[in-house]
Amino acid sequence: MMANTDSNEETRNRIQTGMRLDPAIYEAVERLAREEERSISNMIERLLKQSPQVKEILESESAIAA
Repeated sequence: MMANTDSNEETRNRIQTGMRLDPAIYEAVERLAREEERSISNMIERLLKQSPQVKEILESESAIAA
């Protein structure tokens, strides 16, 4: 199991959101989070960052900022 040791992720500003998830999706994310010793919100963020669409947007915004 991998622990969350990325201090940059822990100290960055965050925006709180409220969302409704299908119970089956929530259970799957909860299981993944538990296996990786992460919070559910951190696991959701990590999964979103792996999404091809989200990754593309983040990479294009990073390129623009550079």
